[in-house]
Order: sequence, then structure tokens, then C-alpha cells
Amino acid sequence: MDKYLTVVEVAEILKLTVSTVYKLIDHDNLDQTNSAKKLKPINPTTYRGEGGYRFSPEEIERIKPYYVKEKLTPAEASKKIGRSTTYIYKLLKKGLPYERAVYRGKETYLISPGDLEPYVNEKTNFGKYDTIFDKKTGVYLFQLYTLNNQIGRIISIKRVNHKRIESVLQVEGKQIPLEEALSKGWVPVTTIGERKIVTSYGYASFVFPIPMDMSSMIYETINILFELAGPLNLRVSVRGSSIYVDVKKMYLPVTHPEMITTLLRCLEEGEISKRANGIFISTGLSPITFYLNENKKTMLQELAKQQGLTLQVWLEDHFSQLLNEEEVENNGGANEL
Repeated sequence: MDKYLTVVEVAEILKLTVSTVYKLIDHDNLDQTNSAKKLKPINPTTYRGEGGYRFSPEEIERIKPYYVKEKLTPAEASKKIGRSTTYIYKLLKKGLPYERAVYRGKETYLISPGDLEPYVNEKTNFGKYDTIFDKKTGVYLFQLYTLNNQIGRIISIKRVNHKRIESVLQVEGKQIPLEEALSKGWVPVTTIGERKIVTSYGYASFVFPIPMDMSSMIYETINILFELAGPLNLRVSVRGSSIYVDVKKMYLPVTHPEMITTLLRCLEEGEISKRANGIFISTGLSPITFYLNENKKTMLQELAKQQGLTLQVWLEDHFSQLLNEEEVENNGGANEL
């Protein structure tokens, strides 16, 4: 009987808990319409004297498709690419392929990992950096440098320790360590200082395509955000072929028409309103108040804690998921496989 599988081995294969596997064997606890999803042991009447239930490999292969999937739920997809579930639902609405299926008793959307590859948090020529600003040296991400009518930009900042960073300057497709560039005479065109931290909740989010031209308006726009908002009020990251910039709510004295157009075109979440002498960037968020008894509140806090989230973020993700599922559904499944 060694060729047969134990309950523990079945649990590992199906990625279920041992107790769940036992429930699959217990027919009284299952809907009779789902008999195909029930596990059928080879020793249903003699298992007590044989050290427990045993299952044939063929039986596990038969039931495996019901419990082991190759595709990802929106929550799993968000973890894979390091973005929120709200972002995943936006990708679905924009054309990311999916299929609707019932998984573990709940109807959901399943996404192929291969379709997520363009959005995966991966290293590019712009690298993955640890910081966007170094107070000691004044170096910041995408900072402009010049030498003899040539221009370059900082494309990577890695912190080695609390005293030292390693920065890379990109010039015409070549990458040069900043220390080497400075020794050759490269100098910064722009510098920034620290700004007071904005304590209001949330960010407005922008997604810019990575430009090929170092003098692109996109780089100039991000540079202005560093100068006027300050690095403490920004979150900047590079994923795939895009630059993601989150900005705290604030007024910016920006009047350049092309720059304002760039911000409006690349706005992902939040709002921009034009003022007489600039623009006001807001998160578009507004508060909502509701009351729960203390036990339910504690339960929600525990659920958020299990996922490593604050209660605010956990609630926001879940409400967004409900609304986005409804919106995707109303689109008529145009992107469904």
C-alpha cells in the first residue's frame, strides 16, 4: 500500500489543510451536487486498521483541477506585481485577459501569470533603487546633470549604508557611476531641498512611460515634482516600462501648458484642478463614517493584521474590490478568455 497517498500528502499536493481534506472525505458535510469534488479513498471501511485513509494517485489527479489552479486571483496577482488589487481591476477593465470561475466556493476572476509579466516588479536599465533622495549629497532620482552640452540623468540610487550611496548617471544609453562622472566634470543642473511633510491621508498617483530622451517633458515634470513637493511627499518607483509617482495633496505653482497636459494625461488616481497661478493636486479621497460594535471592529483589525495591512488600507482594498468586480461585470466580460 506504499504507492498510495496519505491525508497529509494529499493536503500538500492540493495545497489544503489536513482538516479540509478530511472534510472532503466526509460526505455528510458536502453538497451532494458536488460529488465530483469529493475524495474517494481506497479503504473507506478499513482505514482505521490501516493507519488512516489512503488515496490512489489517479484519484488525486482527478480531483486536482478543482483545488489547484495555474492562474491567479486578483489578490494573488496584486502580490505578484507588487500593486494593489484596485490596480489589478483597472488592468482588467483596460484589457488584461481573464476568465471567470468558481474557486473554493467563490466566483472570481483568474489571470494567467504570463499576462502579468509586463507589470511585474523587475529590474530594468533603471534598476531597483533603495532611495529616491540622499540628503547628504543632494542627489535625487532623475536629477539632471550636464557636461559640455551633453545631458544625463540619475537613474539609480542604492544605499550602501547610512553614510554612503551608489548612484548611476545615464548618458546617451551609457551608464556611468556618479563618482566617476563627477571626476570627469559632470555637474548637477538642478538641486532640491527638503519640504515640510504633508500629513493628510493618501496620494494622487501618476504612471509615466519611461522616456528615451533625457530631455523629455516627462522627466522635466517629475523633476518639478521633486523641486516643489519635496522628496518626503513623493513615492517614486520604476516597474517594467513605466515610472510610478505618488504625490501628496498640495498646490503647485506650475503654469507650463505642456507640463500640465503631461500630468493630466498620466494621472492614474486622484484629481487635478487648475488655478490662476498653478494647479492643485488632490487625492480625490473623502471620508466615510460608520459604526460597528467593538467585537466586529476587533475582528476586522485582526483580518487586516494577518495581511500586514492597516485597517484603513484593508477596508479600502475590500470596498474597491467589490466596486471593481461590479464594474468589470457591467462591462459584459469583453476581456474574458
